[in-house]
Amino acid sequence: MILLPANTAIGINAMAYHKHNGFNSNVAVGAFALEQDSIGIWNTVVGSEAMQNAKRGSVNVAVGFRSMKAHKDGGENTAVGVGSLEADSSGTQNTAIGRSALFLNKIGTRNTAVGAEAGS
Repeated sequence: MILLPANTAIGINAMAYHKHNGFNSNVAVGAFALEQDSIGIWNTVVGSEAMQNAKRGSVNVAVGFRSMKAHKDGGENTAVGVGSLEADSSGTQNTAIGRSALFLNKIGTRNTAVGAEAGS
């Protein structure tokens, strides 16, 4: 028997628009978490409105209210903290830890910021 990875969504409108093809292995916990995602894979999202506008980002971790909210595309980002990487739309391989860390980063690549409002 072959088991394909599945998605897990908990919360109002979490992954509401995702194309459920059964192979995406996304986890979305919180109201509107990954709400707009359509084909993203291997994302882990915890927090209301976290990665809410993502369309196809992959291998991202967003933890905290509104973390990576504006993210649409790009991958391998880690955002931990309220509003971390919130304005990011297509950055890749960024790490933001702390409230509003890298808040204004929009398309940057390989940035690291640690601390409240670091890099913002």
